[in-house]
Amino acid sequence: MKYNDKGLILVILQLIKNNGNIQEIINAEVSFSMVYGYISHIKRNGLVTDIYGDLKLTDLGETKINELNKELKRKHSEEWISPQYEYMIEKWDKFKVYLP
Repeated sequence: MKYNDKGLILVILQLIKNNGNIQEIINAEVSFSMVYGYISHIKRNGLVTDIYGDLKLTDLGETKINELNKELKRKHSEEWISPQYEYMIEKWDKFKVYLP
């Protein structure tokens, strides 16, 4: 399963808000350069400020987090706990049989 653009922006904003580590979202589909591009985009739009190399979420960034949670239909604990997509499996057809 892959991040979509909105999902990735939401996760990056949450990491910035909680002073998290971007290493958590780096995998085969998401590279450091991709995350850097999104962070640059987020900074240009005024969602975060860069104070002496430390990123801080602005009020506009908080509003964007709430908007994205509503758009992605994330409620309750899903608003602050993001899934680890690398451990999710694709849904199978109901007629597919697994034989170990």
